[in-house]
Amino acid sequence: MSSSSPSAIGSSLEDLLQPVVLLRAFYLAASLLAVPALRTRFLAYGSRATSSREGEQPPANHGSALHQLLDYAATIQVPHNYFTHFYITSVACSLFWGWKLQLWHARGQLQIVWALMLLQGVRRMLESYAYTSTSKSRMWFAHWVLGLAFYVTINIAIWTEEPARTPGDWATAAVVPAVLTAHALQHTYHGYLYRLRIENKGYQLPLPPSLPGILTHTHINHARPVLSNTTLQTLRTHITSTMAPKNKSKKDASSSTDDSSSKPKLKPATSINVRHILCEKHSKKEEALEKIRGGAKFDDVAREMSEDKARQGGSLGWKVRGSLLQDFEKVAYELEVSSVGKPVVGEVKTGRGII
Repeated sequence: MSSSSPSAIGSSLEDLLQPVVLLRAFYLAASLLAVPALRTRFLAYGSRATSSREGEQPPANHGSALHQLLDYAATIQVPHNYFTHFYITSVACSLFWGWKLQLWHARGQLQIVWALMLLQGVRRMLESYAYTSTSKSRMWFAHWVLGLAFYVTINIAIWTEEPARTPGDWATAAVVPAVLTAHALQHTYHGYLYRLRIENKGYQLPLPPSLPGILTHTHINHARPVLSNTTLQTLRTHITSTMAPKNKSKKDASSSTDDSSSKPKLKPATSINVRHILCEKHSKKEEALEKIRGGAKFDDVAREMSEDKARQGGSLGWKVRGSLLQDFEKVAYELEVSSVGKPVVGEVKTGRGII
């Protein structure tokens, strides 16, 4: 029976306390937020949160003591615009490590990685100020702390592992333009989403360039020729386990199924663009319907036969819930998108509306 010497044990402890090991442990531990009991309470923020409306009290929780403790912890929140602190922290860390590591003497690959990380932090920091609108959204306090820790550690993770071999010039030549392109596209998307909020036009189909519903992980690193390292692999484990698509509810985002027929539930639209034709007489309404079903364009029929301002083409513009007559609105919101070729008749006080 053999026993380990004190020196061997001490060496093992030193290995466990190496920065690279601690970073991997941090990312993997943070991935525990994917556990449903934690995810439903702490990962949702802004439009993804399902908290009760302002002024209403949340329902009483009679679950276990642990669940009640987690519910209490979830009430400790900070303003959503604290996200700006993440990017200030990232820029500060990039500048610090650039000075500490004397990157002007470092190998070219590390200089490129550092510069791209600094660029991302500066761009997001400026966007946070330029694209900030008034919002009452909040996020969990520890979510904010975790975000700060993420940007502190990612600025270490990009240089902490020594390179096994120096990657070829082809890797840098391929990846750097891809990262810069991703920067430009993300900036365009953030600007587009900001304009949607401040113009208060509700949900709209995105204009080119389209907004793809994908999660892209762009990674460049100097440790191996394949531009990846183990520390960043654990980081991706943390990201993929805690990032939920915004167009899914928390329940849908935190659960998965092998049933290929299942589809994610999208949030219901809060505004729609309605076209209609208003006819006072039943006979005129039937005539308009007959023309549309015969292949005539909805806009043309509206200009010819509608008895209100819909003569301009039938469009009432973007309408939010509650801004239309109740019966008219109910029918309009139940219609499929782009269904002007299959009109529905709704009774209104001033006549019969073809929607």
